Amino acid sequence: MSKRRWSKFWWQDYERDPALRLCSLAAQGLWMRLLCLMHEAEPYGHLCVNNQPLHPRQLALMLGVSERQINRLMAELRNAGVYSTTPQGSIYSRRLLRDKAASDQGAAWGRTGGNPNLKTGAAAPTSAAGVQSGAQSGAQSGVFQAARLAVCLAVRLAVAPRPITSRGRGAPYSPP
Repeated sequence: MSKRRWSKFWWQDYERDPALRLCSLAAQGLWMRLLCLMHEAEPYGHLCVNNQPLHPRQLALMLGVSERQINRLMAELRNAGVYSTTPQGSIYSRRLLRDKAASDQGAAWGRTGGNPNLKTGAAAPTSAAGVQSGAQSGAQSGVFQAARLAVCLAVRLAVAPRPITSRGRGAPYSPP
């Protein structure tokens, strides 16, 4: 079982995948089921159980369809270029592997305090005596605090709860 309990699923990417859209609805449904299996697999994103690739007969047993139907739908997915295979013959999802790499990179950055491209790391200017000049850093700090407060207020106003009305008549909704 995968350590990943959830993953981001971009609905628009699934819907707009031209290779997948060339496939029948049955093949698209099979691909979604295979994505679920690959999410739980080790290694992540590969269609395998216990590090062994799954064969059409095993997939047919797992999914409750005939082996002939699995072979036909897998050929359709393969011909459309929906999935890739390793040299050992294991099917994998390129998208799941890219998403895993991005997730692992984000986790590594989180352990070190965040994305190094976004961290400033610059120290406040110091005087000849080695003391930080408080006037400049204090003024900058005040400006940044004011800007931060303005953004927080704007966000709060944008997402402020509004009363729920019943049938657009202005009366507050009351649960039954």
